[in-house]
Amino acid sequence: LMQAGNTVDVLEAPHTGKASVGNQLQKKIFLAYGGKILTEFPEGKSYTLVIDAVFGVGLSRSVEGEYASLIDRMNAMEGAKAAVDIASGISADNGNVLGTAFRADLTVTFAFEKVGCLLWPGNQYAGKVVVADIGITPDAFGERKPAVAALEDA
Repeated sequence: LMQAGNTVDVLEAPHTGKASVGNQLQKKIFLAYGGKILTEFPEGKSYTLVIDAVFGVGLSRSVEGEYASLIDRMNAMEGAKAAVDIASGISADNGNVLGTAFRADLTVTFAFEKVGCLLWPGNQYAGKVVVADIGITPDAFGERKPAVAALEDA
């Protein structure tokens, strides 16, 4: 987004413990490009696009406390909403809402559609789902076959 000339702010979600080496590297690169990292929620600021990347497909517990508040506040913001891979707060395995969840207009998911984006109620939070090809083929899963299939009208 920044390379396309857009101003980008990133809100660093509250976390415990030390950030991973990969996270630290990405943060350093983002700052080197002139990105701005916020540590407090930008009250009263409006954005054209709000992107959710708080949680991913590994989420298996209820979203509570500061994280629930963050997601609820992101939902209340003006502007289009997009989720990375799956909306935060949605179980990738079954589409259940784990406490609270981000309501996306668009979800850009990687490699394959996630079950949680297809099943109710998760599909109500995903918006339009676009699959981004990142080079992972079905062969990567070996003998494992998909557990579900999506059918669409012709």
